[in-house]
Amino acid sequence: MTKAAVVLVLLAVLAGCASSKDDVRRTCPKITVLGDASRITRFAPGLGRDLTDVDFEAQFADVLMRCEYVGDREDGDLAVVVALAPVIAASRGPANKSQNALLDYFVSVVDQGKNILRKQHFSVDVPFTGNRSQVVLQDDTPPISVNLPLPNNRHGSAYQIYLGFQLSENELDYNRRRTAGLR
Repeated sequence: MTKAAVVLVLLAVLAGCASSKDDVRRTCPKITVLGDASRITRFAPGLGRDLTDVDFEAQFADVLMRCEYVGDREDGDLAVVVALAPVIAASRGPANKSQNALLDYFVSVVDQGKNILRKQHFSVDVPFTGNRSQVVLQDDTPPISVNLPLPNNRHGSAYQIYLGFQLSENELDYNRRRTAGLR
């Protein structure tokens, strides 16, 4: 993505979905990267769990978002369409022999009652070309687009979008222990 395109996306994010005539209702859903699932440390197969056994590590560096209201409330078909592009920072560990990392993450939409309305899974292949040990990439292929209907005068902020890495039980436990200062 070019610098100009990044600037346009960031301006769209800063502008949000508000319009001058309908500021209150034209709000975007809040996007949250879940703390325990915001990073992943994948170890090489085997029992070793020290620094020399790390295959790769990754974390969400940012999430670019754009939302747009489509349709007409009077016709009863108003919706907010949210386009997301996670930015992932990954590091190659000493045990990584393949020079790549395959990451799985999810995007979930919940309503005000925290009911999960939908959950999508995505995979991204992170290549460590040449002798690169760190990569930052924006995952926008395929584009992530979430269409949220807005019936009964509901607005975009009635929804929340969560992102996180799809972790194994051991990876989740590792993250929690790391957060608590344990290893």
